[in-house]
Amino acid sequence: MIREIHICDEASYSSEGAKLSGLAKVNYVYGANGSGKTTISRVIANPSNYSSCIINPRETSCQTFVYNRDFVKDHFNPDKKLKGIFTLGDGNDQIIESIDDKKAIETRLLSDKEKLTGSLTAERDKEAALEKEFEDYCWEFKKKYDESFKDAFTGLRNSASKFKERFLQEALTNNSELISHEKLVEKAKTVFSDNQTKELIHPLPDASNLIKIESLDALAKKIIGKRDVDIASMIERLGNSDWVKEGRQYLKGTDDHCPFCQQEINAAFAKSLEEYFDDNFENGVSELRTIATNYEAYSSSIIAQMNDILAKANRFLDATAFKQLCDALETKIKANKMHLGQKLKEPSTIIALEAINEIISHIYELISGANQKASEHNRLIDNISSEKKSLIGCVWRFVLSEANIGYTAYQQKSTDLKRAIQGIEAKLSAKEQDIKNNTDQLQALERSITSVQPTIDKINGLLGSFGFTNFKLAKAEKEGFYQIIRGDGVDVGDTLSEGEKSFITFLYFYHLLKGSSTESGTVSDRIVVIDDPVSSLDSDVLFIVSNLIKGLIRDIHKNIGHIKQVFIRPVAKVGGNWARVGLGRMSWVQKPAMRLTMPAMEENLAA
Repeated sequence: MIREIHICDEASYSSEGAKLSGLAKVNYVYGANGSGKTTISRVIANPSNYSSCIINPRETSCQTFVYNRDFVKDHFNPDKKLKGIFTLGDGNDQIIESIDDKKAIETRLLSDKEKLTGSLTAERDKEAALEKEFEDYCWEFKKKYDESFKDAFTGLRNSASKFKERFLQEALTNNSELISHEKLVEKAKTVFSDNQTKELIHPLPDASNLIKIESLDALAKKIIGKRDVDIASMIERLGNSDWVKEGRQYLKGTDDHCPFCQQEINAAFAKSLEEYFDDNFENGVSELRTIATNYEAYSSSIIAQMNDILAKANRFLDATAFKQLCDALETKIKANKMHLGQKLKEPSTIIALEAINEIISHIYELISGANQKASEHNRLIDNISSEKKSLIGCVWRFVLSEANIGYTAYQQKSTDLKRAIQGIEAKLSAKEQDIKNNTDQLQALERSITSVQPTIDKINGLLGSFGFTNFKLAKAEKEGFYQIIRGDGVDVGDTLSEGEKSFITFLYFYHLLKGSSTESGTVSDRIVVIDDPVSSLDSDVLFIVSNLIKGLIRDIHKNIGHIKQVFIRPVAKVGGNWARVGLGRMSWVQKPAMRLTMPAMEENLAA
């Protein structure tokens, strides 16, 4: 039974439309011309032709029979024959009893099917809710990692449903390596970058010569004069070798006088000084000068290399830490230069240069680490296409790992629901097969005792009783069809008056409700729409039509027969008022707007 009709965007109905709800077994629709009554009948007749309109429920086991202008045009065309109406005969009580049994079985099977369909709908609703819940769950991970990995989500970033579908696909097929979020982000900066240029690989500065100088023996020994000279013992006792060496330089310009006391210096003393600072002493000092010169050159070179690296640093080098190490190295080098200068000035002193190997080691670590990342970066650029594909797989592998708990729970619930749905579908399929088998048997029984002749006899009897003696129904030459003929047997063609055509049309429709246009299906449940059956009818014919409709309504109220619901437009305009006709009498109402009446009106009219 139809419970609700919503009509919009058709004929006189706006886009908002009108809704007829709370429908009962018997429904009266009445209103002014053009208010949309016939449109209602057409929507009920062919709901699939009206996509903007809704009938609830959309599907029903009942057949729909609609009497309106379309019915008249489709069935009473002079160029084609009337299709015969088959009704059950009276010749075999046992077959009729079997038909009743099959019909009862059909009712039970349809009830079982409806319950199964309801259960299936409930399970599918649960499944849809689960899918939406999991879709939202997946979307949270998209939002969480979209900024870092948006290139991995290309084509999915504006669709939660597509993102979920990709997630489920990856869950089945992804075998990529699981990489930490930090490494993925770092790799994405290269692979997904719009500016894919290679990074410089920095050479390691060579500090080996500087480090060797730190351990030279010359720095750890005193450089003094010859010991067997007569003044050697005094110089060693006083420990003023470096002072004497320095003063010796002034002696050359004093004409053999002491540059300090101005006393004359004899040749023997001068000779002793020269002998004390012999070739060994000078060689030692010369070695010191070479060491200092080399240290200056090596240190200048390494500082220049460090500054060049800092100026051209690749993006993976920690420039701040590198600059701090460079400054620390330069400070030690300056200190060592001072130590070497002091050693040159006082060769007899022992010095130790500040070690730079630990700083150099840290510098090498920074540069090597940056170079390793730069090499990986450059390798990615050289293989950017395959690397993109690989990285996208790794990103999804990471997302799958993050979402594993929720995905596992979803899988279990989804499996349980699918198993339940499959079980119901199997039962529903078996039930539908039972219905089909029962229907086939029912139709076979109906075909065995159905005939078009009873309908011919009944319609002709009604025509005769109301004085329509100049035409009648007869079997056509084509099996299962009627023709309308005159008393002399000649086909009426298009010579029927409007009143005659209206009357026989309604009689044909009325008997169609009692039977079927095929040999089977005569006992199917029906929904009936009667759209204004009173046009062009005189009062006598109107009386019989009203009583026929009244009989249909009474049968529905008493649950007799196979008509389960009826919609009636019992309206004709008479003398400026609206006459409601339906149960053998008229009552007058002023209702220009279309309305739908329910059981309360039925009770009033049935009085």
